[in-house]
Amino acid sequence: MEQYLDLLINLQGVDLQIENHSNDIANILKDKEKLQQEWLKYQQGLEQLKAACDEIQKKRRKSELDLEAKEAEVKKYKGQVLNVKTNREYQSLLHEIDQAKAAAEKIEEEILKLMETNDELQQQIKEQQQKLKAKQNQVEQQGKELQTCLEEHQQEKQTLQTQREKLTQGIKSNLMTGYEKLLKSKRGLALVLARDGVCQGCFIRIPPQTYEEIKKRDKIYNCPSCHRMLYTDNSPNTDQA
Repeated sequence: MEQYLDLLINLQGVDLQIENHSNDIANILKDKEKLQQEWLKYQQGLEQLKAACDEIQKKRRKSELDLEAKEAEVKKYKGQVLNVKTNREYQSLLHEIDQAKAAAEKIEEEILKLMETNDELQQQIKEQQQKLKAKQNQVEQQGKELQTCLEEHQQEKQTLQTQREKLTQGIKSNLMTGYEKLLKSKRGLALVLARDGVCQGCFIRIPPQTYEEIKKRDKIYNCPSCHRMLYTDNSPNTDQA
């Protein structure tokens, strides 16, 4: 039984390393996704500015058409002044001309404001493009570093997986079943060291007779409290494996 116990101890060491690499891989993938999201945020900001600029230009073109229409209206009314026959008609035309001119002036003011807004947006677009380019360079550089680190962890994990498969081949199926069950329920520790009569997993004292049996290593015992598999190296100064 001692050989199985040693294999299980080695297996747990490998599994802990695999778990660490899996966590590192997950964190790296999160970092890569975060970088990509940051870049997309800048890209979306640029697209929003461009969309706003397009909208301003549409409004400006419409206003310019409206201005042309009002100027044509003023011209038309002025042409009719020569043909009026009464003072009432004349005053009415003057009123229409004044209203058309006032409307034209208001449209001109709107066009000027739109032009100013467009200039501001163009400047913001230019600045955002520079920020986007800088962020893209950052994403590419950090992305390469993260990818290299990711591949290293994946390779290490694969090597450990191979080691794990070899170790499991030498362990009885019933022991593997118990080990796997404990591994899932006990936060990565299926086996713990028993030292000075105390389980190092839950720190509950083990019955003296059971502790003496554990030392013999001819049978695998479980902690009566946390149910982890127990082992001892008979050295009170040796830390938990």
